[in-house]
Amino acid sequence: MCSSSILLLVASIVLLVASIVLLVLLIMRPCRALLCNILLLLLCYMLPLCCPLHISLHPSIASIGASAWEACRSPASSPFTSYAFLSLLEESGCATKAKGWSPAHLAVYDVSEGTAESPASPTSPPLAVAPLYGKQHSLGEFIFDQAWAEAAINAGLPYYPKLLGAAPFSPVAGRRVLLAPGAPPGREREVLGAVAQFLETLVTENDLGGAHVNFLTKGEATHIAALPGWTRRSTLQFQFRNAHPETGLPFGSFEEYLSTFRSKRRITVNRERRRVREAGYAVSAVAGLAIRELPGIARTMHELYLSTIDKQGPYGRAYLTREFFEGAVAGDFCESLVLILARGPGGEIVAGTWNVVGGGDGGGEVFAGRHWGCVDASGSASCLHFECCYYASVEYCIEAGVAFMNPGSGGGDYKFLRGFDPAACDSVHYLPHPGLRAAVKNFCQQEAASIDEQIEYLAAESAKKAKG
Repeated sequence: MCSSSILLLVASIVLLVASIVLLVLLIMRPCRALLCNILLLLLCYMLPLCCPLHISLHPSIASIGASAWEACRSPASSPFTSYAFLSLLEESGCATKAKGWSPAHLAVYDVSEGTAESPASPTSPPLAVAPLYGKQHSLGEFIFDQAWAEAAINAGLPYYPKLLGAAPFSPVAGRRVLLAPGAPPGREREVLGAVAQFLETLVTENDLGGAHVNFLTKGEATHIAALPGWTRRSTLQFQFRNAHPETGLPFGSFEEYLSTFRSKRRITVNRERRRVREAGYAVSAVAGLAIRELPGIARTMHELYLSTIDKQGPYGRAYLTREFFEGAVAGDFCESLVLILARGPGGEIVAGTWNVVGGGDGGGEVFAGRHWGCVDASGSASCLHFECCYYASVEYCIEAGVAFMNPGSGGGDYKFLRGFDPAACDSVHYLPHPGLRAAVKNFCQQEAASIDEQIEYLAAESAKKAKG
């Protein structure tokens, strides 16, 4: 009998005996609370042994393969964790070792039927996959930990390289460990625990600064943060929810959405939209494969993207290459794209946004506003940003029945005043040094309390009418 089979047999016997004893103790009166707790702890440690997992590292998503990766996703999965998006980032030179993003993706296999010497057949489909990168910096993450890095370096502690589980350059929440839809119920907690432990081992054995998982779902964050050594962090974002505050039903029109605003804010929105029309701009949405019908659109969108980077001066970072935009339009990812384009009086594209629409990992379809740009130098485009990034995008969501809009990070004041509601998003962090870990945990607890207060305050001061 192979070693893994022996392990499985022993674990199963121990689990069976512990379960029987626990059941008897629960029936008895009075119940021995301490003994029950010990047996419950034993069950928690022995259960994973009954379904052993093997995790492998992959230097590119291509080494896992499109079919294996997509088999761990569902129609409700976020497009930012799709094979089409992640492979395009690698192939276009955006998320590569040269840019400080070294792919190290995870594939999780159920090897209960395998052997210790051959833990996973090369043809076996993975039980789960997860995007993972080795990072030499904190750029392009949108969970800002540079202050932690500075504190660690000042204390003589390593912070880079670090591990990051994330969808690069995409501050949009979604599953970060993708479990195959056909997996048995209850496997998610086991897989999340195994992945977290694997990350801890990688950090320890390779003297890395830590492991971080950004913009994961609340369920994932709750489970991982409950594990020893992990810390949960909350970050404030703003979003549009396509649901009337009184009925809970989707809005029937932009006018109905605007009717929920306070009078002063409603007047401001109408004035800003009117200025765009009076200046002679025409704003429209183009979605999916129809984008390919626009001549030179990939080059145009890349130029718009760079125009914003250039205006940011020394703080601007061009993470995406021209090849990325070209590949997105030409490849499978085009089906997830929505462009909001502003044309001048002559019909030329002078401004626009690059957006991604798709599943929200069970929370409803999400419109993610990602990149904005404007090349109009006439000086009459002052309201185009609000029209393209906010109003026309919300209008598209209402017309298309999209449940949520995430307009991206930053600019919270502008978004709040235009009807976007505050919401907390999550990340989890493992830092091996106990002193740094304690300091970060204390900081995150204070930060979370502050964010809760901000959300409560902003809810009372919303641009929308008070309920009731």
